[in-house]
Amino acid sequence: MLEGYIELFELCIAMVTALLGLAYPLFIDKINQISDKYKTRRISEKFKNETAYCCFNILIVVCIVELFVFPIIIIAYDTDYCNQLLITIQGICVFTLSIIMVRLYHLIQTYNDPFRFFNRIRINETSENLIADLQILIRYASNNEAEMDLYNDAMQELSTQILNFQEEQLLIYQQQNSNNEEY
Repeated sequence: MLEGYIELFELCIAMVTALLGLAYPLFIDKINQISDKYKTRRISEKFKNETAYCCFNILIVVCIVELFVFPIIIIAYDTDYCNQLLITIQGICVFTLSIIMVRLYHLIQTYNDPFRFFNRIRINETSENLIADLQILIRYASNNEAEMDLYNDAMQELSTQILNFQEEQLLIYQQQNSNNEEY
Protein backbone atom coordinates (compact mmCIF):
# COMPACT_ATOMS: atom_id res chain seq x y z
CA MET A 1 0.00 0.00 0.00
CA LEU A 2 2.93 2.35 0.68
CA GLU A 3 3.93 2.23 -3.02
CA GLY A 4 0.85 4.25 -4.03
CA TYR A 5 1.65 6.92 -1.47
CA ILE A 6 5.26 7.05 -2.62
CA GLU A 7 4.15 7.59 -6.23
CA LEU A 8 1.83 10.43 -5.20
CA PHE A 9 4.54 11.93 -3.04
CA GLU A 10 7.05 11.74 -5.89
CA LEU A 11 4.53 13.49 -8.13
CA CYS A 12 4.18 16.28 -5.54
CA ILE A 13 7.97 16.56 -5.30
CA ALA A 14 8.20 16.91 -9.08
CA MET A 15 5.47 19.57 -9.13
CA VAL A 16 7.03 21.64 -6.35
CA THR A 17 10.46 21.35 -7.95
CA ALA A 18 9.09 22.47 -11.31
CA LEU A 19 7.16 25.37 -9.79
CA LEU A 20 10.12 26.45 -7.71
CA GLY A 21 12.66 26.00 -10.49
CA LEU A 22 10.67 27.63 -13.27
CA ALA A 23 8.14 29.99 -11.75
CA TYR A 24 10.07 31.67 -8.98
CA PRO A 25 12.97 32.97 -11.14
CA LEU A 26 10.44 34.08 -13.76
CA PHE A 27 8.46 36.05 -11.16
CA ILE A 28 11.58 37.71 -9.78
CA ASP A 29 12.68 38.69 -13.28
CA LYS A 30 9.26 40.10 -14.13
CA ILE A 31 9.16 42.14 -10.91
CA ASN A 32 12.50 43.68 -11.87
CA GLN A 33 11.16 44.43 -15.35
CA ILE A 34 8.20 46.24 -13.78
CA SER A 35 10.64 48.47 -11.88
CA ASP A 36 12.59 49.16 -15.04
CA LYS A 37 9.49 49.83 -17.12
CA TYR A 38 7.98 52.46 -14.82
CA LYS A 39 11.39 53.67 -13.60
CA THR A 40 10.37 53.34 -9.97
CA ARG A 41 10.46 50.71 -7.25
CA ARG A 42 7.01 51.74 -5.97
CA ILE A 43 5.11 49.60 -8.48
CA SER A 44 7.27 46.53 -7.90
CA GLU A 45 6.87 47.00 -4.13
CA LYS A 46 3.11 47.21 -4.67
CA PHE A 47 3.34 43.91 -6.57
CA LYS A 48 5.32 42.31 -3.75
CA ASN A 49 2.56 43.32 -1.34
CA GLU A 50 -0.13 41.60 -3.41
CA THR A 51 -1.87 38.79 -1.54
CA ALA A 52 -1.14 36.25 -4.26
CA TYR A 53 2.60 37.01 -4.18
CA CYS A 54 2.76 36.73 -0.39
CA CYS A 55 0.77 33.47 -0.43
CA PHE A 56 3.03 32.09 -3.17
CA ASN A 57 6.14 32.76 -1.07
CA ILE A 58 4.58 31.21 2.03
CA LEU A 59 3.35 28.13 0.16
CA ILE A 60 6.75 27.60 -1.47
CA VAL A 61 8.33 27.45 2.01
CA VAL A 62 5.55 25.17 3.31
CA CYS A 63 5.94 22.79 0.37
CA ILE A 64 9.72 22.65 0.76
CA VAL A 65 9.39 21.90 4.48
CA GLU A 66 6.82 19.22 3.69
CA LEU A 67 9.18 17.63 1.16
CA PHE A 68 11.75 17.07 3.88
CA VAL A 69 9.52 16.37 6.88
CA PHE A 70 6.74 14.21 5.41
CA PRO A 71 8.96 11.30 4.31
CA ILE A 72 10.33 11.05 7.84
CA ILE A 73 6.83 11.05 9.30
CA ILE A 74 5.62 8.50 6.74
CA ILE A 75 8.47 6.15 7.63
CA ALA A 76 8.08 6.71 11.38
CA TYR A 77 4.28 6.26 11.44
CA ASP A 78 3.75 3.71 8.72
CA THR A 79 -0.03 3.63 8.88
CA ASP A 80 -2.48 4.04 6.03
CA TYR A 81 -4.29 6.87 7.78
CA CYS A 82 -1.11 8.86 8.43
CA ASN A 83 0.19 8.29 4.90
CA GLN A 84 -3.13 9.25 3.38
CA LEU A 85 -3.38 12.39 5.50
CA LEU A 86 0.14 13.59 4.71
CA ILE A 87 -0.17 12.94 0.98
CA THR A 88 -3.54 14.72 0.96
CA ILE A 89 -2.02 17.73 2.70
CA GLN A 90 0.89 17.75 0.26
CA GLY A 91 -1.48 17.45 -2.71
CA ILE A 92 -3.65 20.32 -1.48
CA CYS A 93 -0.59 22.53 -0.98
CA VAL A 94 0.76 21.75 -4.44
CA PHE A 95 -2.66 22.31 -6.02
CA THR A 96 -3.06 25.64 -4.17
CA LEU A 97 0.46 26.64 -5.18
CA SER A 98 -0.41 25.93 -8.82
CA ILE A 99 -3.59 28.03 -8.61
CA ILE A 100 -1.71 30.92 -7.01
CA MET A 101 0.97 30.67 -9.67
CA VAL A 102 -1.69 31.15 -12.37
CA ARG A 103 -3.06 34.14 -10.42
CA LEU A 104 0.44 35.61 -10.23
CA TYR A 105 0.88 35.17 -13.96
CA HIS A 106 -2.30 37.21 -14.55
CA LEU A 107 -1.14 39.82 -12.05
CA ILE A 108 2.19 40.16 -13.87
CA GLN A 109 0.31 40.69 -17.12
CA THR A 110 -1.80 43.37 -15.46
CA TYR A 111 1.19 45.21 -13.98
CA ASN A 112 3.10 45.07 -17.28
CA ASP A 113 0.21 46.45 -19.33
CA PRO A 114 -0.14 50.14 -18.39
CA PHE A 115 -3.85 50.34 -19.35
CA ARG A 116 -4.75 47.25 -17.35
CA PHE A 117 -2.69 48.53 -14.44
CA PHE A 118 -4.45 51.91 -14.68
CA ASN A 119 -7.86 50.21 -14.54
CA ARG A 120 -6.76 48.06 -11.60
CA ILE A 121 -5.51 50.93 -9.48
CA ARG A 122 -8.49 53.10 -10.35
CA ILE A 123 -10.79 50.42 -8.96
CA ASN A 124 -8.73 49.08 -6.04
CA GLU A 125 -6.67 51.91 -4.58
CA THR A 126 -7.36 54.44 -1.87
CA SER A 127 -7.10 58.05 -2.98
CA GLU A 128 -3.61 58.64 -1.55
CA ASN A 129 -2.12 55.58 -3.22
CA LEU A 130 -4.09 56.25 -6.38
CA ILE A 131 -2.66 59.74 -6.75
CA ALA A 132 0.92 58.47 -6.31
CA ASP A 133 0.35 55.65 -8.81
CA LEU A 134 -1.32 57.99 -11.28
CA GLN A 135 1.69 60.27 -11.15
CA ILE A 136 3.92 57.33 -12.03
CA LEU A 137 1.68 56.36 -14.94
CA ILE A 138 1.55 59.96 -16.17
CA ARG A 139 5.35 60.18 -16.08
CA TYR A 140 5.59 56.84 -17.92
CA ALA A 141 3.01 57.82 -20.56
CA SER A 142 4.47 61.27 -21.13
CA ASN A 143 7.72 59.64 -22.27
CA ASN A 144 5.98 57.38 -24.82
CA GLU A 145 4.07 58.88 -27.73
CA ALA A 146 2.14 55.63 -28.17
CA GLU A 147 0.71 56.03 -24.66
CA MET A 148 -1.06 59.36 -25.15
CA ASP A 149 -4.48 57.81 -24.47
CA LEU A 150 -3.15 56.50 -21.17
CA TYR A 151 -1.68 59.92 -20.43
CA ASN A 152 -5.02 61.63 -21.07
CA ASP A 153 -6.99 59.09 -19.02
CA ALA A 154 -4.54 59.24 -16.12
CA MET A 155 -4.53 63.05 -16.16
CA GLN A 156 -8.31 63.11 -16.13
CA GLU A 157 -8.43 60.66 -13.22
CA LEU A 158 -5.78 62.66 -11.36
CA SER A 159 -7.80 65.85 -11.84
CA THR A 160 -10.90 64.08 -10.54
CA GLN A 161 -9.02 62.84 -7.49
CA ILE A 162 -7.64 66.30 -6.76
CA LEU A 163 -11.10 67.86 -7.05
CA ASN A 164 -12.55 65.19 -4.76
CA PHE A 165 -9.82 65.84 -2.23
CA GLN A 166 -10.45 69.59 -2.33
CA GLU A 167 -14.19 69.05 -1.86
CA GLU A 168 -13.54 66.83 1.15
CA GLN A 169 -11.22 69.43 2.66
CA LEU A 170 -13.82 72.16 2.06
CA LEU A 171 -16.49 70.09 3.81
CA ILE A 172 -14.19 69.49 6.77
CA TYR A 173 -13.42 73.20 6.95
CA GLN A 174 -17.11 74.11 6.81
CA GLN A 175 -17.96 71.61 9.55
CA GLN A 176 -15.22 72.98 11.78
CA ASN A 177 -16.45 76.53 11.28
CA SER A 178 -20.04 75.57 12.01
CA ASN A 179 -18.92 73.81 15.21
CA ASN A 180 -16.92 76.89 16.27
CA GLU A 181 -19.92 79.19 15.66
CA GLU A 182 -22.08 77.05 17.97
CA TYR A 183 -19.78 77.76 20.89
